Amino acid sequence: MPSFLLHQNMAGFGGANAVRNAAFHESFRDIQTSLQPGCLIDVAGFTGIVNHTTAPDILAGLSTSLMALPATFPPSLYTVACGRRTRLAAQEYISIAVRPPWVPCAAGRILLDASGKRDTLFHDPSPAIPPKPSWANILPARASPGQPGLVYVIITNGLVKLAVGFLRNRSTHPSVRGRVRLRIAHMLRMLGRHPLAPAISYIGGGFNVPPAKVETATIGRAFAYAVGPTTMEGHTSDYWYCEVNPFLPVGLPPGFIVPVPSLGAAALGPTRSNHAACLLRVI
Repeated sequence: MPSFLLHQNMAGFGGANAVRNAAFHESFRDIQTSLQPGCLIDVAGFTGIVNHTTAPDILAGLSTSLMALPATFPPSLYTVACGRRTRLAAQEYISIAVRPPWVPCAAGRILLDASGKRDTLFHDPSPAIPPKPSWANILPARASPGQPGLVYVIITNGLVKLAVGFLRNRSTHPSVRGRVRLRIAHMLRMLGRHPLAPAISYIGGGFNVPPAKVETATIGRAFAYAVGPTTMEGHTSDYWYCEVNPFLPVGLPPGFIVPVPSLGAAALGPTRSNHAACLLRVI
């Protein structure tokens, strides 16, 4: 059955604005119904979330509609702190929804380390699944205050494990955005080296820099999958990266290895977001 991953930059979403909530509900319903019959959105990541209180409850309902699930059978949804909106402001979060029969078996963050003289990456895995608030709502002290990090889940359907992460590269400094882009390949390698050994790692997000092909081979290298423009201003800022673990004889369908990007423009608008939803067909 065709499977999609989806990223939506929610542009400062808190879940407290009824008009905006209703607009996103309509948009996500339109995205779901625009897919060909039998196609499913199995993982959805929402960046630009501003709280862990009202937003997750609304996103749970939005994800249920987006994934064509009954209200009594919602997807798993994790909301995890990923950084600060500015150096002194409140935290920013990423929410990830996973549709059954896929089951989350791990979650974590990859963050920029601000404790040294230059930014490096460090892995902050969740001690439990589902993540407990004592981990999900609190950033490590060494996390860089100026750039949100990546939040990921590792999921399984009983046959294969996949890592799916989301990132909002939204620094106001072009040089910082460029440095984060250069670290995407390292993030993918960190996901691929997770103890659960995912067969394929995906990163979707709003990168706010043009996509770059990181390497030149399909297996064991990171590729950007993009179609655009993705913003109301005409920029191609939202896309996906994919890397296949070269050490696993996965024998996967071709669609896993050569995914197909597409856009869901229904979420564009003044009461929604200035970024389109970016989908990636993986099966």
